[in-house]
Amino acid sequence: MHEPDSRLTRGAIALVALCHEYCLTIDSAGECSDAADFTRRLLGLLPRIYITAFDLPYAPEEAEDISGILDEEQYAGVCSSVARIYGEHDTYLDALHEDMKYSETPVAASLSEQLADLYQAFYDFTGTVKELPADSIDGTVADMCVRFRDYWSATLCTALRVLNHLYQEGILTEEQD
Repeated sequence: MHEPDSRLTRGAIALVALCHEYCLTIDSAGECSDAADFTRRLLGLLPRIYITAFDLPYAPEEAEDISGILDEEQYAGVCSSVARIYGEHDTYLDALHEDMKYSETPVAASLSEQLADLYQAFYDFTGTVKELPADSIDGTVADMCVRFRDYWSATLCTALRVLNHLYQEGILTEEQD
């Protein structure tokens, strides 16, 4: 009988690497003085993360829970660092927000919270993967795919739309001139 292949796929390895790179980028937010450059880096990473996760096989029956590693204090620090970078542009009106169907007024959303939510998902994922032997990672990758479809794909797309607007309209560059 043929044994299942327990080696990680290229897609799974790529997802781990991209999520780690995103975390490193967000970790550098505290030292960032150029919002346009920081945004450009995120615009290069987020679509690649989305495509890589999207292309992984969806196997919810194989999912094994990702450990919650990031604590509240770390989350708040990330959120604060990113909010400082975007300043007045951190809060924006989100017409696609879930609460809009119950509201007659626009719903405000926070770019820093969305990027911190992604950071938490990616930090927990990479931290869990780091602690597991290679032949046990498949279940964690499957859980990440479930979470991608249930939650963080929408968060990523919303953040990407806002980042793209800020960058392509030159809003962040104009402020530094």
